[in-house]
Amino acid sequence: MLEARIRKFYPEILKKYYKNPKEFAISLQHVLDCSVQNQGCDGGYSYLVSKYYQDVNMVLKNCEGLNCQKKCQDPKLEDLDFGVTDFGYVGGAYGNCNERKIMEEVYKNGPIVLSLEPDYSFMFYKSGVYQSPTNSWITNKTKKPEWEKVDHSMVLVGWGVDVINGKSVKYWLLQNSWGGNWGENGYMRFIRGIDHLGIESICEYGKPVLRVK
Repeated sequence: MLEARIRKFYPEILKKYYKNPKEFAISLQHVLDCSVQNQGCDGGYSYLVSKYYQDVNMVLKNCEGLNCQKKCQDPKLEDLDFGVTDFGYVGGAYGNCNERKIMEEVYKNGPIVLSLEPDYSFMFYKSGVYQSPTNSWITNKTKKPEWEKVDHSMVLVGWGVDVINGKSVKYWLLQNSWGGNWGENGYMRFIRGIDHLGIESICEYGKPVLRVK
């Protein structure tokens, strides 16, 4: 999310430091190894990634160093400082998010992070608009719970509508972290507008900043 937003708001600066701006990448390994607010590969919270980068600058992928020290392969990249000036929940608080607020935030500022509770069918997704066969508070027609369990996060990059069996079906376009062999080249279309698997309840944004020394 933060990397995509930097691309959106600072394209001219990136062009000065990268012959091919697509080579720009924030180090994922650094936050896994070095963040004191999460537990690396044992888990954590996407919300606290932005918190960490508000306290400690982001490190570029080609500036990863031993023992969490920054060491850029290209010395000129030492001139760039990446941080987070603000972060929080879309809608202002947990559970205050909805379809419209998500769309407004993505349209204005770029991708956001969504969290959900996937079931067994999720990992086998290959294509199409996904909707889990598992029963939920929606399918059971019960009241929405105050808290919803989630244990997987994805990046929401857009939305659209498909026509399936002559019926319009709204979807979110999500990027997963499981590589290009999963889903639709690493992405999935996920049913939109019904808070399926809690996906529209915990919506997070971060506001990155790029400073040149």
